[in-house]
Amino acid sequence: MKALLAAVLLVVPGSACVFGQDDAPRPFGSLVRSIGGDVTRLVTREPAIVLALGGGLAVLAKQQDAGSLRGMTRSHRLEEALDAGDVAGNGYTHAGAAFAVYVLGAATHSPKVENTGADLIEAQAVSGILTLGLKVAVRRTRPNGAHYSFPSGHSSAAFATADVLEQHFGWKAGVPAYIGAAYIGASRIADHQHYLSDVVFGSAIGIASARTLSFAHHGHQVRIAPAATAGGAALVISIIPLPLR
Repeated sequence: MKALLAAVLLVVPGSACVFGQDDAPRPFGSLVRSIGGDVTRLVTREPAIVLALGGGLAVLAKQQDAGSLRGMTRSHRLEEALDAGDVAGNGYTHAGAAFAVYVLGAATHSPKVENTGADLIEAQAVSGILTLGLKVAVRRTRPNGAHYSFPSGHSSAAFATADVLEQHFGWKAGVPAYIGAAYIGASRIADHQHYLSDVVFGSAIGIASARTLSFAHHGHQVRIAPAATAGGAALVISIIPLPLR
C-alpha cells in the first residue's frame, strides 16, 4: 500500500496547548456538563486546523482508496494479524476503558488518574458525536456493502485515546498509543470495513476531539505532522522539550 496510511497521525506543528491542572477532582456531573463546551471548541484554532488538514489528506487519500484496499486485503496472513483491531478499536472498548480509569481514580482518591479518565471520557464523547453525525450525513457505503463508512469510528476512538495519553504522559506513552491507533486503522481497511480516506479523517476527528481539552504536560511533547512524498505521504515526528513550570 502506498504510504498514505501513515498520514492517519495528525498533530498541528507549532501549536500552543492549554495546560490544565491534575490536582482537582472532577465530579461526574461537571464532567457531563463540560462535554457541550468541548463540542463547541471543535471550531477553535487547533482542533479546526487538525480537521482541515485531515479533510485535505482524506481527499488525497481517496485517490488511493481502491489501491490501498487491494494491498491490505491481498494477504490472508496480514488480515489475520490485524484481526485484533476490530475489538481494540471499538468505541465501546475505549469508552469502557475511559470510565474504568475514571472510576479507579475516584475510588483510589488519585486526582491524576481521575483526571486522565475524565479527559478520556470527554474526548470519546466529542469524537463519537462528530463521527456519528458525519456517518449519518454522508452515508457512504462500506467496501463490504454495508452502510456508514465515512468516517471510521474505530479510528476516531483510537486516536482520541492516543492523543489524550500523549498529552497526559508524554511521548513514552504517546508513541506506542499512536502506533496502536494506526494498527487499528489499518485493520479496518484489511477487514473491508473502511477505505483509507475513512481512516484518515476518522483519525483527524479523534485528535481534534482530544485537542478541545486542557492537559498537564510532563517534560516533552510529541508533534506529528504530515509531509508529502513521491509515493503518497509520510510523517515528521518531533519530540519537543517543554519549559519547566
